[in-house]
Amino acid sequence: MQKAMYLSRYMKITGGYDIESHQRTFALDEGGSDTGIDFMIAPFDCVVKRIWEDDANEVWFESKEKVKYADGTEDYMVIMLVHDNDVSDLWIGKEFKQGDKIYDEGTKGNADGNHVHIECGVGQFYGDGWYHNWYTPSSMTINNAKRIEECLWIDDSYVIINDGGLNWRNVKDDHQYDELIQQLQQRVNELKEIKKGLEEEYEESKKEYEALKEELANMEPLPEVPLEDRGKIKFRIFLNEGESSEEEKLS
Repeated sequence: MQKAMYLSRYMKITGGYDIESHQRTFALDEGGSDTGIDFMIAPFDCVVKRIWEDDANEVWFESKEKVKYADGTEDYMVIMLVHDNDVSDLWIGKEFKQGDKIYDEGTKGNADGNHVHIECGVGQFYGDGWYHNWYTPSSMTINNAKRIEECLWIDDSYVIINDGGLNWRNVKDDHQYDELIQQLQQRVNELKEIKKGLEEEYEESKKEYEALKEELANMEPLPEVPLEDRGKIKFRIFLNEGESSEEEKLS
């Protein structure tokens, strides 16, 4: 399963959550290495699901398979990118491999300076891909929006110019609990073996119980003891029990 990676090798967050046009969204602006036009890379194997050129050249990319999010979620992911000046090289159904160039920074639409507006959504693409967030009549946000640092990973090859004050997870950190997980899995396997043994013992006990029940059902009935002799029998049992006790004392 692929890990969903951040889209720019140069991370420079120029616009954060819940500010100005990002009100009530989990959108970030990525400014790239400098004021020029940098490109974005495919965070995972993906396919273009929608292009809307009438506004700011919004493009939605959906993962081809479920991916691993930075917070551990495993699901499909949709990425929406905005402001590329020219998307004539893209079409619905176009596919990309993880790491391919997929989009450029730009100023198309309401944008100050070259950058890419990024949003992440959980699950597969549906409907129009976004909805009104009611901040302004024209403000939209991606369906099933999720914080981007909870969606996308980085690794040691990324150049961090400005991380936006967010807690980005490095792929190498994903292995810090591997040993503990392995120990827990081993313990689970041991408990499964114990459970299996107890179940086998239970089944064996059931068989023994059924056999004993059948044996008791097939036993010859005890002779009927006359009422006047029952007291004698009880007295003899009492005497025998006493003898056993004396023998135990002597031993």
